[in-house]
Amino acid sequence: MTHIIALDWGTTSLRAWRLDREGHITETRNRGRGITAVPNGRFDEELHRMVGDWMAAYPEARLIACGMIGSKNGWREVPYAPCPAHAEALAAGITSLETSGERELLLVPGVRFESQARTDVMRGEETQILGALADNASGLVVLPGTHAKWAHVKNGSVTDFSTYLTGELFSAVKTATLIGTMVGAPVSEALFSRAVGEALTGESGMLNPLFALRSDVLNGRYPESEVADRLSGLLIGTELKEAFQRYGTPSALTLVGGDSLCRLYELAFETAGIQVTRCGEEAAARGLYCLATLRERS
Repeated sequence: MTHIIALDWGTTSLRAWRLDREGHITETRNRGRGITAVPNGRFDEELHRMVGDWMAAYPEARLIACGMIGSKNGWREVPYAPCPAHAEALAAGITSLETSGERELLLVPGVRFESQARTDVMRGEETQILGALADNASGLVVLPGTHAKWAHVKNGSVTDFSTYLTGELFSAVKTATLIGTMVGAPVSEALFSRAVGEALTGESGMLNPLFALRSDVLNGRYPESEVADRLSGLLIGTELKEAFQRYGTPSALTLVGGDSLCRLYELAFETAGIQVTRCGEEAAARGLYCLATLRERS
């Protein structure tokens, strides 16, 4: 039986899970149909293409979604929950809408951080954090991606977080700069780790080392084949350096996300001497199950 149909609907991807009454995943689907790939806001049609057969087979199953589908560019904007944000606050902030066929879809709110010095927002990561940590846990959670998130969690509540433009910057450098013409396939984890170490210990910022990726090749210091690893190491190493300045250097943290990108971050944290606990993308399914269950009890 299927008790919950859960969706993590982001900017570039859409993942869906069937979960039984105990929260066990019984089936998973994954496709590159994030909100930017859905033309003219036809989200209802995309939902039915993705899980319409599940909805028909399990008419009593609760539908719940997190991520950018609840943003102003998504199906319906859901107000952010302020920090500190815990599971009960997220469940209380859920917005429902009616899909075709009179099925209710629950949309999870994102989280907003605001202080005198800065503001930040997240959508979807709050649900992954909830699914990755045990109840009332505390610690630092890192979620790599286009916009990498570092979240401080205390007693189960997201109390503070920061976003780093690492993934999007890598893509921009690769596709829109002269350096990008040199970026090929990665060749060496050792090169990547060395670049991370140089970024962590370097006295300068990122802009001059970024240009040096090109000038060092032109001056024969290393071959063009190394640029991809050095670029990744520079950007991720700089992200770590900035985050450590804000949160301190932890002895351990939780890393949440897909295998390929998390592997790079594991290497980076290993270079920094930090112990990592890994949690995969299914953390979102566990978080959505938790929120749907809390919603049913309220």
